[in-house]
Amino acid sequence: MDSPGARLKQLRLEKGCTLEEAHRKTRINIHIIKAIEEDSVANINPVYLKGFIKIYCVFLGVDAAEYFRSEAPSAARPEQEIQPPSASEEKVTKPLHGTGLKVTPRNAPRFRINPGVMKIIAAVIAALFLLFIAGKIGAFLKNKPAKRAVLAVQPRAATRALPTKKSKSARPAEQSFPQSADSEIRLVIRAKEDCWVNLKADGKVVFRSLLRKGRFENFIFKDKGELSLGNAGAVELEINGKFIPNLGRRGQALKNIIISRKGLEIGR
Repeated sequence: MDSPGARLKQLRLEKGCTLEEAHRKTRINIHIIKAIEEDSVANINPVYLKGFIKIYCVFLGVDAAEYFRSEAPSAARPEQEIQPPSASEEKVTKPLHGTGLKVTPRNAPRFRINPGVMKIIAAVIAALFLLFIAGKIGAFLKNKPAKRAVLAVQPRAATRALPTKKSKSARPAEQSFPQSADSEIRLVIRAKEDCWVNLKADGKVVFRSLLRKGRFENFIFKDKGELSLGNAGAVELEINGKFIPNLGRRGQALKNIIISRKGLEIGR
């Protein structure tokens, strides 16, 4: 009498289905399908095995209960009938992907990593990590003095453009600039850093917003512009083609900057 696994294999062959096709349609590992058909399921966890058999029987159109009824006598055989593998047969545990199970095929070679190779790999990884840390520290030390130099120069450039604070009688700064051919005032505001800008041109507010670093705005008006800055050292002005790099210190708020045909006046 044929075993339950042999009958399942016969049904698969009658359907003209290969092991690969059965694997693709049932998602059961090929090694498990072969083990079920060959009735060599001793190394498969019974909990998982029952689910695999049900899936495979549904695929072949067989009632799983009939399989388990026919399998019961063979499962009740005494353990001494199962012949253990010979001493010359080696076992290697191979994981079955996606199942959480393991099958131990016979006569498979053992794969071991030489401890010396592992030590060399660990030493190479450690050396690469130390080189990476050393590069980061070197880059930090290299860039740190340059930042200090920039911070030392900025206050000097700002103080040259402003009147001294100690002089109480200092008058507002005045600068003249060339007139355009059509008697209009052309103003360009460039932001070296983020700066709040409020501009009123000919009595109307034309800009009141935060001017982001690297951005610029163009304005044209006829008679007078009234400019207020939240960070005087963060902007540069260009009036009718004349470049005005500094209006105040970094972080200094300036109001009542008058731009007219007479020139530029910075109120106290």
